[in-house]
Amino acid sequence: MVDLDFLPRFALPITSGVKTSTIRRDPPALRPGAQMRLVTGLGTPACRLLLRVPCWSATRISIRRDGLFLGAQFHTGQHAHRIAQADGFTCLREMVEWFEARYPNTPLSGFIRIAWRFEDALEVLPTARARAA
Repeated sequence: MVDLDFLPRFALPITSGVKTSTIRRDPPALRPGAQMRLVTGLGTPACRLLLRVPCWSATRISIRRDGLFLGAQFHTGQHAHRIAQADGFTCLREMVEWFEARYPNTPLSGFIRIAWRFEDALEVLPTARARAA
């Protein structure tokens, strides 16, 4: 089981099924089917489980202002925006700005996009289930 820690701003999008992927610079080795625990506050008394779900995919991604390389395929326009939205951002521009601020003066390549399917979740934060019902 792999723990992936998230900033609090991503907790609600994860537990509501809006955020279904994460992009990491040095992620743990994951293969489709590997069990993941998505948490916030890892290593603190405030740590809480958001979702327990199997990995759906782990694919190389490079982020550019004009689009995204997901694997060897370049995505632009609405498809790039949908990928950004699955990662919890409103649009590609917001995602690029967030990554540029987090990794200044660094090429935005060499990342791995880890995706999951919310409907495959084995455990969801209880308040999220109540909101979804």
